[in-house]
Amino acid sequence: LKNGHFIVHDGGLQTEAAYFMEYITGLVPEGEKPVIEAWFISHCHNDHYGVLSEITQNQAWLNQIYVEGFYYVEPSSKMFSMLTTQSDPNGNMIITRAYRLFKTEDGGAPEFYRPQFGQRYYFCDVVIDVSLTLEQIAQDGWRGTDFNDTSLWVMHKIDGQRMLFAGDAGQQGIYAAIDMFDKEYFTMDIFVPFHHGINVYDDFTNQCTYDVVLYPSWRAMSIWETRADMKAEFENENLKAKAKEVHHFGEGTMVLTFPYELGTAEQMEKFVTKYSPL
Repeated sequence: LKNGHFIVHDGGLQTEAAYFMEYITGLVPEGEKPVIEAWFISHCHNDHYGVLSEITQNQAWLNQIYVEGFYYVEPSSKMFSMLTTQSDPNGNMIITRAYRLFKTEDGGAPEFYRPQFGQRYYFCDVVIDVSLTLEQIAQDGWRGTDFNDTSLWVMHKIDGQRMLFAGDAGQQGIYAAIDMFDKEYFTMDIFVPFHHGINVYDDFTNQCTYDVVLYPSWRAMSIWETRADMKAEFENENLKAKAKEVHHFGEGTMVLTFPYELGTAEQMEKFVTKYSPL
């Protein structure tokens, strides 16, 4: 943010905590601690809350950052009972309890927010709209098979540009979004699918207009290309074809400065994970 603070989305696996800490502490002047104004968790799968969990196991890391607030939609027990695959109630507990181990800049405990559809948050120069939550997905007839579909969707507005984060949502998530919004809403500057990516269905990307896409390389595949007998290089070509600029996760951290102009992204050196719990 322009005030020197940060907004974080998810974070990654436990093994990526060392990189996360090295990266974010390196973005502030020496002797200062990063202030995370908002830490959003899209859903409670280990590859999304793992960094958060790992930091809570390391007092030295806890002492190196401030966190003002966590934003997470806690699923109900009924929601978990509807799941047939990929549920992680342990992760749910970690997110909703372990956050208290962090400290705010004034020494207090972070606030815990449960985003609801239609809410708007203001952070210095960034406005964040809550676009979709698990409540809307359940209301739209979610059958409870894949917890990824409960991912929190948020639309950022930064210097007149729009950037969508939509977690790991798959088929049921995207159809809930399509039912709720028209193509105008999905006209954006930057589109950010996460690990599985809502881009796995062309029905959704055909609803979208975007200039830049940041996506997790080969993992952004159609449902038919995720079978064990298919090779990883089968990517969603429709996703890439619609964009003027494409960046893959895993190539090295990509830095985009707002207002973003095409062709100005900077690629940092690829980080080799050096995991240590100490």
